[in-house]
Amino acid sequence: MQGINSITFAWALTLGALLALAPCTHARRAFDLSEFQRDSGAITLDTASPLVDPYFASKALLVAHASGLDVRAAAERWIDWLLAKQRPDGHFQRYTLHPESEVERRGEIAGYDGADADDALLAVWVELLSRLAACDGGSPAALPPAWVRSLKLATGALDELLDAGTGLYHISAQQPVALLMDNVEVYSAWRHAAAFYAACGEAGAAQSAQRRANDLAANIDRAFWQRAERRYSVSTQPREQLEFYPDGVAQVYPLLGDLPSRRSFESADFSAWLRRHGEAWRSSARHDFPWGLVAVAAQRAGSREVAACWLQQVRAARASYRWNVLEEAAYQGLQYELGSYDSSGCAKESN
Repeated sequence: MQGINSITFAWALTLGALLALAPCTHARRAFDLSEFQRDSGAITLDTASPLVDPYFASKALLVAHASGLDVRAAAERWIDWLLAKQRPDGHFQRYTLHPESEVERRGEIAGYDGADADDALLAVWVELLSRLAACDGGSPAALPPAWVRSLKLATGALDELLDAGTGLYHISAQQPVALLMDNVEVYSAWRHAAAFYAACGEAGAAQSAQRRANDLAANIDRAFWQRAERRYSVSTQPREQLEFYPDGVAQVYPLLGDLPSRRSFESADFSAWLRRHGEAWRSSARHDFPWGLVAVAAQRAGSREVAACWLQQVRAARASYRWNVLEEAAYQGLQYELGSYDSSGCAKESN
């Protein structure tokens, strides 16, 4: 058994690593949500839709933030809007809004629906609060009281979705199934919550959140990694047929979530992923979502040319009904990261 001094020393190192996670870079360009965000702060799923899905809105802000874009103004308006709509049990719903021209007469909310996946929605909300509050002008900043209450409610709701047997998080109380993508997002939420608490000097809360992240990372690896096939399974439920979504797309999530063991999507393996799924990915913009998260993952894996080609090839898709706020975040973020990167070779790309 370790002595108390070695434990304290190890935890000091952990705190240092967590502090390094706090995003303190001041972006030079703002994330433009003018076509998606209403005056109230609500962020619609796409420009022509009255639907508000808190998962997509929060995930879009996180993707843009990770690229270096300044999301604070849009995010704070969004957070203020959604805070008041969090249920007493910590969960959120999806919303249908009246047209802005009718809001004063009829109110803003026209209807409600349950979340598509409680675990994923709660995870991106926890991460958004943690990342936006973790750094303010280069110094730790305390969460506003309303954010503190919301964070406690959301983390408590997440804890209730944890399956004690597998150590994985279920989609919802009604769907006792664990998904790879959702659990990676929960891992990322705990990791950033730990970074926030560490930056604010709350060592106990930071240690607790980091322990959850570490345990979940190990459980994800144990439950989902398929050694013989060298890929991740996407669900604790068996699947008879593999498809681009969710099976191919799921392989990028361990990289996007910065999972310690992300074996199927390191740089050395990206060309293999592209040979297997590249055609389906490129054609998806013509009949489905363009899957900008894959392009973001390509950029993270060091394949800048692939990300640049995605930008070039999907420009026309931005006007299509399959373009949503998450695709917009990937698009603007990659534009910012890649700058004037030469994509003249995209027409020749075949892999």
